[in-house]
Amino acid sequence: MLSTRVSDADMQKAIFSLLLKNPKVPYTDKGIALVKSEMIASLKRGQQNGGIADTEYDNDDTIAFTFMDTGEGIPSTVQKNFPEKIDLLGIKGDDKYVISALDGDFRTATKESFRGKGLPKLRSFCSEGKIHNMRIVTNKANVTVEKEDDVLNYTIEANEE
Repeated sequence: MLSTRVSDADMQKAIFSLLLKNPKVPYTDKGIALVKSEMIASLKRGQQNGGIADTEYDNDDTIAFTFMDTGEGIPSTVQKNFPEKIDLLGIKGDDKYVISALDGDFRTATKESFRGKGLPKLRSFCSEGKIHNMRIVTNKANVTVEKEDDVLNYTIEANEE
């Protein structure tokens, strides 16, 4: 399996090459289309190399996306409060950390300003109806986010290790 690091490097190389060829990519629909085209081409190469799952279509002809991140995982990068720290055996599960990250609670242990933005953005896409169903599986957490009657619902499932 191709690691996400190789896929990331391909994406970075593709965008960097685009910027070298076009030093002034306009912030317009045309400029965005150029960047989007390079990103899609990189993702397709990742699929061809086996590092990214193939595009799937649901019954209603919408696309089902699969993303894989081989990082440490949300539960291990979240800054924990005292009661959470003493749950050494992880009896309570890690879903609370995923939900906290989705809700935008800035709890990253790294304190890096760019961290903690992706999942809240995906959550907003769910609220806006741009994403209809999202599932996050990490370590001991398995959380599904769905919008129903203008309310976002979190469904927590057992995650076997």
